[in-house]
Amino acid sequence: MTTPIKYFPMPQFTPIWNGDDWICTLALPAWKPFLHSDDSGQIEVVLVTEDEGEKARPTELQLTALGHIHDNQSELFSVMEAALRKFYTEVHPSYAQYVEEPESVLPDNPDAAQFAAMHELQCIFVHPVAVQGLAYVGFSFRALWEMEHGIGILTHDRRIVAAGGADTAFLTWIAEKDAAER
Repeated sequence: MTTPIKYFPMPQFTPIWNGDDWICTLALPAWKPFLHSDDSGQIEVVLVTEDEGEKARPTELQLTALGHIHDNQSELFSVMEAALRKFYTEVHPSYAQYVEEPESVLPDNPDAAQFAAMHELQCIFVHPVAVQGLAYVGFSFRALWEMEHGIGILTHDRRIVAAGGADTAFLTWIAEKDAAER
């Protein structure tokens, strides 16, 4: 059974309980280059709660983060693309040595279209951890060059907190550690 959260003022962002997580979809047309499988520009968002179960509802700060992502999507897209490129450049040498034809799978300097084709945003995770009134947000990508683990980037506003395997996007302890250092 799906139970909507009633206190959030923007109905287009109203999360529902799907039996496992509080989820909703978010329209991010500016992210179209990274949204290969959905022509509508929609992406699934998981609102990570501190406790498990339907009674552990997302916080108002998490719900506010949805509006922040939506309203700042163009700028966040640019920040994310730069972070993905930086991570790709850092790990490229270690991956390229294991690929038979690295230039076809792992080009040294892919143009914007090639780079976008190599990465697909799979899910956004909004964490219960917040600093200065803004929740941490993780972005999980499918990467053609890292099919086993994917890529995850954790952010706070426009700041990149961490980049790594897809779990970087949803591991709350990374956000908690960063928040404790602020």
